[in-house]
Amino acid sequence: MNDPIIFLNNRYLAATQAAVSPFDPGFMYGDGVFETIRLYQGTPFMLDLHQQRLEQGLKLLNIPKPAMIDRLKDIIAQLGSRNHLQNTQGMSRIMISRGQKPANPTCVVQATALDMEAIKNRRQGMQAIILPWKRDAVNPLLQIKSMNYLENIYGRKMANQQGADEGIFLNQNGELCEGTFSNLFLVSDNLIVTPPVSAGLLPGITRGAIIDCCRLVGIDCREDRLTPADISQFQGGFLSSSLMELAPLKSLGTHHFIPDRVMDIHQRITYTYQQLRQSA
Repeated sequence: MNDPIIFLNNRYLAATQAAVSPFDPGFMYGDGVFETIRLYQGTPFMLDLHQQRLEQGLKLLNIPKPAMIDRLKDIIAQLGSRNHLQNTQGMSRIMISRGQKPANPTCVVQATALDMEAIKNRRQGMQAIILPWKRDAVNPLLQIKSMNYLENIYGRKMANQQGADEGIFLNQNGELCEGTFSNLFLVSDNLIVTPPVSAGLLPGITRGAIIDCCRLVGIDCREDRLTPADISQFQGGFLSSSLMELAPLKSLGTHHFIPDRVMDIHQRITYTYQQLRQSA
């Protein structure tokens, strides 16, 4: 759709007609929060958890909660209908900045079709590098989706420039954290290990769902600290995000995996995740 309908400050209007002040703190400084939600036939998946994380971010940044947050389900449904997403795969992005006036945040909601070709390519296997700088694990902003996403964008572009699909952050202790747009899981036999939130990473919504799926099917999934030296002990791994769900790793750093070696466990989790989605 060339000119999709968006929601901006309690109005539905064409994207080409939307305007935000150049003095808005979100535009000037990235002072705000956002969430990206997968839509299935126009319906948002795990909206309540995304909304909860959005509200936690607003509280951390001391941005007043706008009334529209309690209407997100209806707003996304309206956008899905107006943008003809009822029979397709889509995504919704919610952005809330501090706004120019106290107690008057700027609120934007989008709903657009998802590039399924890009998702399909990622599910064929992804290559990830380890980024060369270290994060501070106690930085509270890592717990939210801040609109100031420059570190993630820079890391992803660095990975792409090196021929990889994703870049994995390390914390100040040299431990693996997360990707620029994904969470990390490593697999060995019937064991899955993912870095704990305390290592310095966003508590991903899909990450949490995958941990729950593992418990449902009897797979041992542990949150434990990992270093680059640990990677060779694993047979494979995968990355997760709300949009791509699960995607196997072909390589991480200098270590190469054979995705087929962990395909069974990957398929079990994927199937359980799909069942969870269909029952929602």
